[in-house]
Amino acid sequence: MKFENKTKLFMALSIALLTSCILMTNAPIQPAQAQNSAWLGETREPPAGVTPYWTQESKAYISFHPNVLGLGQGIILNAWVSPSMDTNRRFMNNITKAMMITLTKPDGTKVELYLPNANSEATSWTSYTVDQVGVWQAKFTFFGTYFPQQNITGGVLRTLWLKPSETAWYNFTVQAEAVSSWPPSALPTGYWEWPVDFHNREWWVMTGVWPGTAYDAGDYADYFNTLYPDTNPYYNSGAMFEPFVTGPNSAHVMRTKTEAIGGLYGGAAGITGQQADSGYPSVVYHGRCYDTQTKLATVLQNGTYRKIPVNVATCYDLRTGEIYYDIAEADGGVTPTYVGYDQGGSTQSDTQTFTPELFTISNNRLYKINPYTGAVSTNVSLLYSGSTTTGLGTGATYISQVDEIWWTIQDLGAAAANATGGRYRLINWTTVGTSTNSASRIYSNTSYATSSLPTTRDMNAGLGASTISNEVDSVRIGQNVTGYNLYTGQKLWSINISQPRYTSTGQIADHGKLAVLSMYGTLVGLDLATGAKLWETQVMNYPFGASAFGVYGMASAYGLFFRPGYDGLWAFNWTDGSTAWYTSRMSKAPFESTYTNYTGGSESYPGQTQVRIADGKVFIYDGEHSPQQPRTRGWSLYAFDVYTGKEIWELAINGAIMFSSPPSTGPIIDGYLYFPATNGVTYIIGIGKSATTANAEPVVISAGSTVLIKGTVLDQSPAQPGTPCVSKDSMTTQMNYLHLQYPISGIWGNETINGVPVALSAIGSDGTYYDIGTTTTNGYYGTFSMAWTPTKQDTYTIMANFAGDESYAASGAATSVTVGPKAETSNNNTGGSATPATDFTPLYYSVAAAAIAIILAVAIVGLLLYRKRP
Repeated sequence: MKFENKTKLFMALSIALLTSCILMTNAPIQPAQAQNSAWLGETREPPAGVTPYWTQESKAYISFHPNVLGLGQGIILNAWVSPSMDTNRRFMNNITKAMMITLTKPDGTKVELYLPNANSEATSWTSYTVDQVGVWQAKFTFFGTYFPQQNITGGVLRTLWLKPSETAWYNFTVQAEAVSSWPPSALPTGYWEWPVDFHNREWWVMTGVWPGTAYDAGDYADYFNTLYPDTNPYYNSGAMFEPFVTGPNSAHVMRTKTEAIGGLYGGAAGITGQQADSGYPSVVYHGRCYDTQTKLATVLQNGTYRKIPVNVATCYDLRTGEIYYDIAEADGGVTPTYVGYDQGGSTQSDTQTFTPELFTISNNRLYKINPYTGAVSTNVSLLYSGSTTTGLGTGATYISQVDEIWWTIQDLGAAAANATGGRYRLINWTTVGTSTNSASRIYSNTSYATSSLPTTRDMNAGLGASTISNEVDSVRIGQNVTGYNLYTGQKLWSINISQPRYTSTGQIADHGKLAVLSMYGTLVGLDLATGAKLWETQVMNYPFGASAFGVYGMASAYGLFFRPGYDGLWAFNWTDGSTAWYTSRMSKAPFESTYTNYTGGSESYPGQTQVRIADGKVFIYDGEHSPQQPRTRGWSLYAFDVYTGKEIWELAINGAIMFSSPPSTGPIIDGYLYFPATNGVTYIIGIGKSATTANAEPVVISAGSTVLIKGTVLDQSPAQPGTPCVSKDSMTTQMNYLHLQYPISGIWGNETINGVPVALSAIGSDGTYYDIGTTTTNGYYGTFSMAWTPTKQDTYTIMANFAGDESYAASGAATSVTVGPKAETSNNNTGGSATPATDFTPLYYSVAAAAIAIILAVAIVGLLLYRKRP
């Protein structure tokens, strides 16, 4: 299913409705985080025989909104008590039931709603979905609270009895028709910039971070699962799925930058070349990229200032490349690798804030980096130097988790194992906060049955599995798969599969299931809880797919799992292992690829690169295990529809090929794909700005005469400013020509470039609107023109509007023309001074030259065919 504008609008409306529903439910209160005492001793009244040190009258208040709402809608009910308390006191309403709102329905039925726990200000809220039309009433009752004595830092809080109180009854009205709230903001289809204003709540689906957040992912699972109910966005399989971002729907290159030297060597090396791998940012947050780069810096050496290369922690704008800061590592610069959102300690969900944290873990230390300045705000030692029963241990494995928790497997040593029967410990700990004591970061420290976590994990299910190859004299004869409880390390089951293992990373877990790849080109589905066989996929295409040649890993998203192989890209259903779709990236010319796909009957490009998935699209580029020299021609980057496998766009750029870890594309964020290519150029693919011009010739005419409306629609992206805007269908040809030295008519000379539609209209001096019509720009020059004959005398404002599309933001321009009295005689009167015609110098080459080139090409082909005749 392709994500078109209608689908995006539907998503926005769905999210708006979902947000309203969430606001209308009892929000869970965060656990209290007391520093000085427990707050569980409260009662409604003083215990028998106890005289409180202080007795205080209270006053109850109630507020609700809206006071007119529709049947089936939710009303928000707020209540509080004065006076407020010391911050060390809380109202534990889950125990005392001290705060209650009573509703009286139009038919006299009463509903009692006990409120969630309240903070020291005795404020709480709840919601209720109304189910009767008419006048309702609401009242808040506070039953009182007795606070026992508490010892706190710096003193004692003595006993207190806050006496009961209640409000009067207040009315609100329920009508049959729904009451509309703030209209939802449509998702932007054009160019947008940070920051996103708070009123655009629906835009949250477009404004994520890369990579996915390390904290509190679970808080967004309900949002995501409502949009994609058969998807688990938190599987642990190489973070190939980015659920909360948007990706490009077009091959349009917005910006480029050269970061390394790549391409043909030339000279004595002939047609061989160099592959450059410039890498990509480790974090993208709020439209800013965070990266470590090598740059020249002036350094004092032996009394002389010299320029030498140094490693620099840098931050720059994703769209423009503007440098925000450069801090040399020698001067304390640190590059973040994770983004988290610290919820803090607030117990009021309606005032909950999320503090963004950019951080990294390096050399057994936790560093937190200010996203605006790059300053290191926290520098914490995480690990002790020796084995210990406290702290985070040595030789730890860090596993990013939801809900602010990270995991470490701690080895206590053989002596501890002999003494306690348990050598390994699972440490649950957090990176949240500024504590410099690693022990204070620990949530739990429990025995663990194994020395490491399972290789493949389904974090939501709490299950994992590992595989080993069964071999005889180094010949693979099968594989053993063992399932584990992630939280205890306990072995749950172990089975043998007769098909030999392809690779140690040839499996993926999600939805409580495990898919295991064999060397015979099938994947076996197992129940992670029991090890029971659930299904087996079809054999992939002979010969390369059927022998499992392909990437050393898989990805899961949208209820599917994906296997890139040398025969193409496969998508299988988690439910039954059936094939959802298959697509082959066919060679663009014979004798170019050594791989074949007998299903397609021709050569195919290999898939030794991992996919990245976002926004309903699968992104992958061609590549093989050990690329040969000279490099294969025609390898490209692709975007496929995640549900159908249909190609959305293609661009003839190719990324890095690594032996040990199958690479994937760079960040997908804010509608852009960041892609470092092997030619040393980094391409940022996504929507760019456009500019439209308009003028009229002549500007003054007589009634019944014709005016020529003309102008341009040009691309203003940093990658190719001033070039024509072209249609999405022509984008691959255009970008290959502009950036990759392809012929403008394609490698076979059979491709053309089409322009974009421009809507022309006019407004008279009295406000009358005239639809002049729609024309299409020239794809090679970006120009447009259309003749118009006004119907009456007037001064008209003429407007040219390009509505924008998946490649360009909208733009427009206006000009004017005056229509005077009809000319009575035929003479040389021009009707006024005309605007000089713009000199549209060809942006590429003349049409005549193009026509001659095509004719010559056809003649040559004809001659060759003639010569081949017997």
